[in-house]
Amino acid sequence: MKTVMDIPRTRGSFGKINGRFQQLSQDYGFRVQPCVAATPRTKGKVESPMRILDELRAYNGKLTYLGFVALLTRINDRENAKVHPRTGKIPLMYLNKERDFLAPLPPKAIRNPYQLVNHKVRVNESSLFRYHGNQYSVPPEYVVKTIGRKKMNSIDYHCRAY
Repeated sequence: MKTVMDIPRTRGSFGKINGRFQQLSQDYGFRVQPCVAATPRTKGKVESPMRILDELRAYNGKLTYLGFVALLTRINDRENAKVHPRTGKIPLMYLNKERDFLAPLPPKAIRNPYQLVNHKVRVNESSLFRYHGNQYSVPPEYVVKTIGRKKMNSIDYHCRAY
């Protein structure tokens, strides 16, 4: 993933982990273990969840935010109730056993930089708003209004970047 690796790991190189992601892993107490690029044998655990992302992508913006959450919940419930092919166990049945071994989240001072911020934006006369250098379209009823993340998530549309 390009968000994790600045330079991919290859057979002859360890690659370079993205600095921000490396900091996140240290703050949250997990270790980044990059796979060798283009080698299915070393990254089966990484590739099998990708089919879930492919299933979500099939909807291609045709869901509202609430519809997306409902779909994701159904997929999550289905996957957690299936027998894992490698361990032969059902993840949901082992959650309570493993819960005692989970570490608590880091203190709030460490978590805060990773939290989403609710930005408010103003929609211009062309039904567009600017965010991080891109313009996004919204339905015409939002022209010259100020909207935030909650309103953006409740709008039944596919946001297009220009």
